Amino acid sequence: MGALSLEPHAHAVSVYVQDQEVVDELARFIADGVLQQGRAVVVATPQHRTALVETLRAMGLDPDEPPVAGHLVLLDARQTLASFTTPSGFDRDRFLARVGQVVIDAGADGAPVRVFGEMVGLLWEAGDVQGAISLEAMWNDLIPQVGFDLMCAYPAALIETSSLVDVRAVCDQHTSVRAPEQHAAPDSAHSESSRMFLPVSESVRASRGFVVAALHRLEADDLIDDATVIVSELSTNAVRHARSPFRVSVSELGGLVCISVKDVGDGHAVLPTTAVDDHAIEGRGMTIIDALAHSWGYSALDDGKVVWAQLES
Repeated sequence: MGALSLEPHAHAVSVYVQDQEVVDELARFIADGVLQQGRAVVVATPQHRTALVETLRAMGLDPDEPPVAGHLVLLDARQTLASFTTPSGFDRDRFLARVGQVVIDAGADGAPVRVFGEMVGLLWEAGDVQGAISLEAMWNDLIPQVGFDLMCAYPAALIETSSLVDVRAVCDQHTSVRAPEQHAAPDSAHSESSRMFLPVSESVRASRGFVVAALHRLEADDLIDDATVIVSELSTNAVRHARSPFRVSVSELGGLVCISVKDVGDGHAVLPTTAVDDHAIEGRGMTIIDALAHSWGYSALDDGKVVWAQLES
């Protein structure tokens, strides 16, 4: 058993739309590690393990040849998950024996170790959201004991249909969050569209693109300039101040187009003439929204808040 490292290590999460998207990122994650004399442990589904091997070979890194040979451990995600799951939940001792020991053995010679795991994605897919969050916490307990960098992954389709509270909980378990490179196209058959975004700066630009596409479908292109400013202000608040995933909705009713942003932060929406506390949406942003919108409002919810603005076409 190698010496334990107490240095802080990264725990990143990647949310992806296409399988190849996460496979490419995983291949770079693994390649960067082994090319620095490191080791890698991959706990993945059969299709992702196969795709990873093919992608590494396309990069000129054959897992059966140096420098990868002997430095990459491939484990099945479902079998590994079953190895420490009991009828009453996860067995931490089994987790340490099955997963922790593999990671310890990989770095027994002092080499840095990188780990990829998608057991959490399998749990989320099965509807066991709390189980996924619990497993993320177990990984976080293991990281300072053993010392390694960890990357997890979730399909965007699962995250999109989940509550903002659950998504925030899983984001909070990680040191960094990577949003999808692109989102799936929304259903153009409906006049109302909504999409969830992760609490990263790239989501502000992505939310603008989403609103533009929604307005195109509503044939309300004349509102694009004002609408993109409004959604930028509201989504920036969600990312910077609420530090929350957020859901943007665009709908049309009675000749008005409504843009709303829901997040799980506290705080409230105010104009500069109203007392602004540390949790409030920035006054300047609401001044801009007040100037552009036909009307706007704010509602506190049990699980956060929603701010909306209506534009007249």
